[in-house]
Amino acid sequence: MSYGHMLRCWIFVLACTAAFAGAAPDRVVIEDFEEEKPPLSPNQDGGTPPAFSIADRDAKSGKKCLRLEYRNPDKGYGNLRMPVWLSGAEEAVELWVRREKAEGKATLHIWLFEEDGDAWLSPGTALTTLQKGWQAVRLKLSDFRYDPRGDKVKSIGSVSRMLLGCNYADFVIFVDGITFVGKDLVAGRKKTMEEVEISCEVDSKTTLCSDFIGIGAEWNPYVWLDVPEEHWKSIEERIRWMKLPAARILMLARWCVREGGTFDWESREMKILYRHLDICQKEGITVFLTDWGCVRDWVKAPGIANTADPKYAGTIGAYLDHLINKKGYSCIRYFILVNEPNCEAGGYEDWKKGVLNVAKELKARKLDGHVTIAGSDASQVDGTWHRNAVDQLQGTLGAYDLHLYAGDGEVKAGRLEGRWQNLWGYALAKDPKAKGKRFVVGEAGLNDGAVHPRGNNNIDSYHYGIFMADYAVQAVRAGSHAVLAWMLCDNSHKGFFWGCWSNSEKGLELRPWFYTWSLLSRYIPPGSTIHAVKQTSSAPPAHPAQVRILAAKAPDAGGKKGGWTFCVVNRDTRREASVTLRVPGAGTAKLARYVYREKVRRTDTRGFPVSEATESADLTKGHAVTCPKNAVVILTSVER
Repeated sequence: MSYGHMLRCWIFVLACTAAFAGAAPDRVVIEDFEEEKPPLSPNQDGGTPPAFSIADRDAKSGKKCLRLEYRNPDKGYGNLRMPVWLSGAEEAVELWVRREKAEGKATLHIWLFEEDGDAWLSPGTALTTLQKGWQAVRLKLSDFRYDPRGDKVKSIGSVSRMLLGCNYADFVIFVDGITFVGKDLVAGRKKTMEEVEISCEVDSKTTLCSDFIGIGAEWNPYVWLDVPEEHWKSIEERIRWMKLPAARILMLARWCVREGGTFDWESREMKILYRHLDICQKEGITVFLTDWGCVRDWVKAPGIANTADPKYAGTIGAYLDHLINKKGYSCIRYFILVNEPNCEAGGYEDWKKGVLNVAKELKARKLDGHVTIAGSDASQVDGTWHRNAVDQLQGTLGAYDLHLYAGDGEVKAGRLEGRWQNLWGYALAKDPKAKGKRFVVGEAGLNDGAVHPRGNNNIDSYHYGIFMADYAVQAVRAGSHAVLAWMLCDNSHKGFFWGCWSNSEKGLELRPWFYTWSLLSRYIPPGSTIHAVKQTSSAPPAHPAQVRILAAKAPDAGGKKGGWTFCVVNRDTRREASVTLRVPGAGTAKLARYVYREKVRRTDTRGFPVSEATESADLTKGHAVTCPKNAVVILTSVER
């Protein structure tokens, strides 16, 4: 919503308040459709959303209104969405509706969705019963039916979007003046828009994660797309600026093994793999080399029957020996057997046997002291697969890794942190040696808008940068030693759109989320220690602050003490957060401040983040920083 739009709405509110002083209820117009582009979009829920446009005549108030034309599909529904929020003082939703035509049981509903996915559904408005001309529709919130679709905990105060629901039959209507109504509504909404004050104290005695690996990404060899030489140079420059600490890299046995068990180490695919590994070796990037399997048609290799086949493990041992001992790629520190084996390995028992075979092969080749086997690498944190791997393979797996594409409702509500804590907690409870092992988020991304496996329809949005920063903060605070985004670059798979930048065919265009991910990658270096943060807030309990803070202490190096990096994520879309950071005994520091906000982000000519200021901070006494609404602030004294 633009400033002008907000101003018009509040002028209307104040006019109503002045005209009816002492009377109840208050009215707040949340959408008057006077803007050329109202905050409406089709809701991607399997239905057929109505066509909508702005009509510049015959509005109920002002000059414009909304026109909806709905063609009823077989599924019988279609929805438009718009952002809204509640203060707790709202008692009803009012809107003006004018029917142009409506058939049969044509009905309009209003949905209110909480951030976690729970919903509230209004009684339906039968459009054929409306009289001609503009008619007022009033829907009491007390009449809305609760629909537990998310965490199943009623929290209408966390509503973040409204749906205009179209059902049952074709219709054409006009809508104007969507309004919230309630006693003391103006004061209530004003109160929930006030800046939140948050006091944070870093607990240097409580370590959430030590010997951190880093914030990295999937970076698969460019075997499916031709990448021009000048683009290779740009990509390497970006990786170098990011100080990319870790990369998960795809490998296929079929790239090197031939009929009869011979090997071709100079195949086209292997040469491309070498180029990726050359960069990783040069830049000190920890590689999680992942053999993507041998079961599916596109990964089958000559002479290998299945995942449990000893020849599969033998091939893996041969290529790891070649890559590490012959080629000198000491950057390969972890090996993962089969990408998402719960979907790709041909069953748990075959995969388990395969893991044991690989472990035996590594020991025979004396590679077990150099390469750690990580797993289970299960997709969407398959709980059964994960528990089985911990229970049955804890003597073989030297690191635990899982994949999770999370819903934004779970992340925004702050529940992702607890989810990862529970997953890693199982390993810590069942594996006596788990405290000395690494916990890795092998693939991280947003599930909302995902078109698996090709891409995500939200990948080019500003929002994706907020989401990924929040995901990383919660996963790291839960004890993860590495969080690897899917994925670094769209060149890794033909037709995919998941990367920090587009493919070569589209000019390697940086996406917004590169901003936050590259900063976390650069300024939380390997070896960092993640400390607990004690947070207190001035926000009322009914509307808690949606602010999360990560505190990382870089390792000492070159005779210098390591600096601090703080990441402040504010998911609140209506309130700024005034945050005071305290680190007892830390003294003073020079903190570079980076701000990821929607309208203006400082970058250099290459698109790399540039700090807005460098501030002198007394961390012992406390340093104040303001995080805009729906934004990320990164403060760092780390020099890289």
